[in-house]
Amino acid sequence: MSRVCPSLSAIAVSALLCTTALASPPQQSTATLAQSVDAGVRDAQIKRSQKDYSGAIKLLSQLMLVAADDPRVVGEYGKVLVQQGRANEALDFLRRAVQIQTDDWTLYSALGVAYDQKGDYANAQMAYQRALQLHPGESAVLNNYAMSCLQAGDLEHAKTLIAQAASASKDERIAKNMQMIASLKAPPAAKTPVGVAAPLPHRPVASAPPRQIARTLTPAEGNTIMMQAVPHDAQAGPVKPKVKKTASATLAAKRAAGKDIPALRLANDHQ
Repeated sequence: MSRVCPSLSAIAVSALLCTTALASPPQQSTATLAQSVDAGVRDAQIKRSQKDYSGAIKLLSQLMLVAADDPRVVGEYGKVLVQQGRANEALDFLRRAVQIQTDDWTLYSALGVAYDQKGDYANAQMAYQRALQLHPGESAVLNNYAMSCLQAGDLEHAKTLIAQAASASKDERIAKNMQMIASLKAPPAAKTPVGVAAPLPHRPVASAPPRQIARTLTPAEGNTIMMQAVPHDAQAGPVKPKVKKTASATLAAKRAAGKDIPALRLANDHQ
């Protein structure tokens, strides 16, 4: 088995303690193994969409024994961890996945979600920007990018992004986010005392990928994508996950909305 970073191996092995072996005998052909991995990833995605995260983890930990360098396996593992709110562990897997495959926008989408969970909005937004470079106009990425900006206190940018998302999608969750963001008002600007220089205006996050991402990119970095919700492998077939509700994005949102707002979406949330 190919070597993976210690943190990934530890998680995979610990999860295996309560599972049965999925791998076929050593004599299994390459074609049969590939089919098993394809089926395993698809089953894990279905379990994730059904919020059976423990079942997905058990299955993925088995796949890690025979396909530790398959970006779909490593990436799906990271996506499940994101939906469990285990951001630190998820980042280990997702960073490894984008090292192996730099052109999957769904991995960058999940990476952005993980960074948002940690409150690292700068890196999250750079991940979304990278995703949009690879998949321009994707409504789910725009939605998550908008919510990230809102949490970071950049209301005007959030309004611009959510409007773009709404224009590209009829998803009810995006429409609700747009209504919530539109109802908010930026706090009045503080007056600058005479003789004191006014603060520099806010500048949007640079379009370059964050350092953690930049170190993983290859010269062919024009083929990358990302999004805030966890997307699924196109070869695995359609998956219809349910969106998890979370607390309002900011204290201002709580006061204005007075209720929960839709959670940040993953890339496979298109239903």
